[in-house]
Amino acid sequence: MKLVNYKWFHLLLLLPLLNICPVIATSMRRFRILLLIVALVPPFAGKAQDTGYSSGSVALEKLTVTGRTDSLIGSAGSASEGTVGQDEISERPILRVGELMETVPGMIVTQHAGGGKANQYFLRGFNLDHGTDFATFVEDVPINLPTHAHGEGYTDLNFLIPELIQTIDYGKGLYYSQVGDFASAGYVNMRYFDRLPANIAETTIGENGYERILLAFSHTFGENDLIGYNGTKREVPTINPGTLLGAIEWFHNDGPWTPPENYRALKFLIRYSQGSEDDGFSLTVNGYTGAWTGEQQIPLRAFLRDEITLFGNEDPSDGGDSQRYMLTAEWHGRLTENSLTKVTLYAQYYDLDLFSNFTYFLDNPVLGDQFEQRDHRFVSGLKVDHRILSNWWGLSVINEFGLQIRNDDVFDIALNHTHERSVYEQLSQDSVNLFSVSPYIENRIQWTSWFRTVAGVRGDLYSGNVTDRLGGPNGGVATAFLASPKLQMIFGPWWDTELYIDGGFGFHTNDARGATVVENPMATGGGFAPKVPLLVQQKGAEIGLRTTIIPNLQSTIAYWFLASNSELVFDGDTGNTVANPASLRWGIEVSNYYTPFRWLTINADFAASQARFNAFNPTGPYLPEAVTEVVDAGVLIHDLDGWEFSLRWRYFGPRHLTSDNRIFSSATSLFYLRLGYQFNPTWSIGFDIYNLLDTRAQDIAYYYASRLKFEPPGPDNGGYNDIEFHPAESRSVRVTVTARF
Repeated sequence: MKLVNYKWFHLLLLLPLLNICPVIATSMRRFRILLLIVALVPPFAGKAQDTGYSSGSVALEKLTVTGRTDSLIGSAGSASEGTVGQDEISERPILRVGELMETVPGMIVTQHAGGGKANQYFLRGFNLDHGTDFATFVEDVPINLPTHAHGEGYTDLNFLIPELIQTIDYGKGLYYSQVGDFASAGYVNMRYFDRLPANIAETTIGENGYERILLAFSHTFGENDLIGYNGTKREVPTINPGTLLGAIEWFHNDGPWTPPENYRALKFLIRYSQGSEDDGFSLTVNGYTGAWTGEQQIPLRAFLRDEITLFGNEDPSDGGDSQRYMLTAEWHGRLTENSLTKVTLYAQYYDLDLFSNFTYFLDNPVLGDQFEQRDHRFVSGLKVDHRILSNWWGLSVINEFGLQIRNDDVFDIALNHTHERSVYEQLSQDSVNLFSVSPYIENRIQWTSWFRTVAGVRGDLYSGNVTDRLGGPNGGVATAFLASPKLQMIFGPWWDTELYIDGGFGFHTNDARGATVVENPMATGGGFAPKVPLLVQQKGAEIGLRTTIIPNLQSTIAYWFLASNSELVFDGDTGNTVANPASLRWGIEVSNYYTPFRWLTINADFAASQARFNAFNPTGPYLPEAVTEVVDAGVLIHDLDGWEFSLRWRYFGPRHLTSDNRIFSSATSLFYLRLGYQFNPTWSIGFDIYNLLDTRAQDIAYYYASRLKFEPPGPDNGGYNDIEFHPAESRSVRVTVTARF
């Protein structure tokens, strides 16, 4: 008797696998009875979707997803993953480039300093700071920067040109074997076009000195080459044509700030690709340089006393400059009929020179508290992914093997006291080499027409070598290894609906300087500083549902939790370790994307979460600045006799600013409006209005001690505890004229 005839038995065999991951076993034990019931239910009352894993399949099949209108029933491993396409990106008013990340349901992107600095990100109960606990990739190249001068996992997206992005793939949670460091809250992978739908010449002007010019083109060689032969000419199509894509963007913005921000940037991209999805390669070169001045958060007390305007600045000499140049080479092909291999090589040069003053005159009443953070590095890496389709006892199986190698040569990372950008005291200067090797394996099995699993494990070995270039004691070597098992179980589809149960382990790195530190560089005469582990383990689980039972409506709901062994971080602003207890986060997310007519799209995404310390904390159980509620909703009318209309609502709920639940930030509710008209296939015009109601709101807020220049010493270490906030930008209008040809 064939084993495959007892399909319910395969599920019973899988149940003990829950015990390979204690977090899944603990969180999902209550669901075991449900799983047994589901196991005994035959695939009824619904048509199972072809997943590409049918038992007769002998070749890898690729599901092409171009946006949120495409159904992921039958292919997704969780309710929290998806794809956003260029159509959704181009129809969305975007105030700053980093807001591309807000296409991920539940994420909020803000800014607390100059526009050229990396944004602040919030998701799933995290203040992700500038990227910690959320991994970002562009063409599989990691963008997060570990052991960074300003913040661990620093993610600066200002180098991106939105019109060149074909898709943004995202996944929330730590259930994916292909991503490791910083991916506990989730990840995105942005992919460029090989060939643009049309060439673009575009210019945008707006209030507050906003100017942008973009030129982008693509050309496929040899499609209709005319060649001479015996004195005649004929068309000879190229068998395997290559495509060249190029783009250059110039940008300037002053913003509503006083003094003007004067953020200016130059970006370019050149990409050559050739081949098909089964066999091909690409070579991409892109670069960015930007500089800006001023614009930091301000103390609420100074604003209420009319000592500073809403868009003023306590230290106009703040600001910085940054550069990034990247080279990416990618090849993919079939080594055998039933396998697919992809290899990515990358190298990038990055630098940042950042000047900030968050406490004004608290520590130095004469020169002020401005400090410089400098980071110059060269990053290189390799990613290899090999997938094999097999047939086990009549079951379709895909085994995936991968290897990721990365080296960060941070040849200059420094922290200095400055006055109007002039250094008067060196606090620390180091060079760091951070090397990692990360193999992983993943197994996908289609057990029945209504049940499949994705089980994997990855290992991450990290080694950090820190050299104190000032001759101090803060140097040494730190090494750590973690294994992270992951498991996804997918039930269905029934009635165009799937149920997901996911769990696993993940981690984020700490700054290598924090793992080797001996002395606090900010303490007068030195002072002991505790070390932190190089790798911090995290674990989480999720139960979710995805349905398309209502025609043209894509809906997901997920309940999740995430536990972290510690909130230990290295604070680049002080050069010291900040020690916090273990933590627990949990929440619910609901996402809806509805296209009842070809010209109408409605989306409504809601997320609510809580974050608490999971161990005793003397000041209270609440995690400061953790996001609580997020709403992203919008109505889009498009392709209606040339007209386009978009109205978006962006809600960022109040956050606990202190762990004793005593001080809160205000909620932020903003509306964006777009109105556009396409005159003909070539020419179009668009009007974007940001902060439509001109709402005075806090884009972001903190609570800490500071001291203004003419304030007497305060009771709290010479300062005054206060809400320090960065205002949302005032209402502004931008006009864009586009030619596509």
